[in-house]
Amino acid sequence: MMSENHRLTPSAHSGLNQYRSWTPSVINYDDDIGGTWGSPGAANGVLMQDGWITAGFNALNQPMYIWSSTVGWMNFGYDPLGRCVKRWNDSGVTTYLYYDGWNLIQEGPASGGTIWDGWSQTLGGVGGANLVYLNGARVDEIVFSVDFRTMAQAFFQYDGTGNCSVLTDWSGNIMEQYDYDAFGQPYFYDATGTTTYLNGQPGSPFGNRFLFTGREWLGDLKLYDYRNRMYQPELGRFLQPDPKQFAAGDYNLYRYCHNDPVNKNDPTGLRPPELEYGADKAQDAQSQQNALRAVPGLKDTYKTIDESPIRNVIKDAQSKDNPARPGKNRLKLNYTDSGDSLFDRIRNWLTGRERTITSYVDPHNRETATGKVRAPIFGAANELGEMYEANRGTWGQGGDVAHDNRTIDVENIARGYWGVPHRPHNTNTVWVQ
Repeated sequence: MMSENHRLTPSAHSGLNQYRSWTPSVINYDDDIGGTWGSPGAANGVLMQDGWITAGFNALNQPMYIWSSTVGWMNFGYDPLGRCVKRWNDSGVTTYLYYDGWNLIQEGPASGGTIWDGWSQTLGGVGGANLVYLNGARVDEIVFSVDFRTMAQAFFQYDGTGNCSVLTDWSGNIMEQYDYDAFGQPYFYDATGTTTYLNGQPGSPFGNRFLFTGREWLGDLKLYDYRNRMYQPELGRFLQPDPKQFAAGDYNLYRYCHNDPVNKNDPTGLRPPELEYGADKAQDAQSQQNALRAVPGLKDTYKTIDESPIRNVIKDAQSKDNPARPGKNRLKLNYTDSGDSLFDRIRNWLTGRERTITSYVDPHNRETATGKVRAPIFGAANELGEMYEANRGTWGQGGDVAHDNRTIDVENIARGYWGVPHRPHNTNTVWVQ
């Protein structure tokens, strides 16, 4: 797993699954540098020295300062939600970071940045932005950015595993391209395949930091910021142990995605263990909905449903009034009734009932209508897409395939949030759940 120039030594592991040495250096743990860093052991189990960096952490295991030979000391400041909102270094360069939820949307200095009103730019504004980012629906999916200092613009292209692979300009021409080893060590190239450099080391001349699984690469430190933890790709490990400890579902508190970076990712550094192997442990349909409501990309979907004048009901798929057929395992499949058939309209007109959209979901059944297997929460996300379609009046528009693919898009938002590969669109004309 090491790069070609570095390797672990035979006696590399401790009883706590901590790497103790690798070429080029020993590895030290815990906040034991002393001095202004606080008392030794203020942090708990953190990697504070690995040959590239020396780091100090606070009592929440957040890095406060990290030293590297390329930048000196880099300092970190956090808001109450744990988001890094300020970085500054020995050269006097300070950057403030602004978020929508956990998505970075803007960064710039405290003063001297650019104010852009849509028509013109003004330099020297207080709190102005140097860089602005437009995010897509998937977690860690920046689709466009503009550098107001130069007015350079870039569009981000991703591969099937969510890694940023290419930057293109407005005309679709390749500006930069990237490659990675299995655990995310980045390699930088221009449009012709020639290695590019930034500050004397391989890097992005445009300044793109959003690379492996879309996460932020701190090139001077050779680390990725995975929000709640820092990640070292050459070691394939986080600097901090999982804050959930063994409740995270892994006896190794440092390794990345159970050592399976090809099929999984961890956008928050806190990957939910219930989805680690494709099965969630929600006890009921409401628990599933609570989990889905926490997905930032589904906020507008729920807003449409919550504000709809139509009554929306969620029931267990094994309810006797669920008209869905049983699957091979004899359990009824998920199903959504739009409540808008001709029979429903006549009945509601005669009885004065209000239209009701009913979604039947099973928090335990992993079987789909095609006999495939998926985590139940993704089945619930698909039915959420059905309910969304019914509420906004687009149910069945464009035919079965178009309708089905729109519900798959909603399911894929949930899949992206939990770092699970997207489900492909259907291309046939047969209804497939």
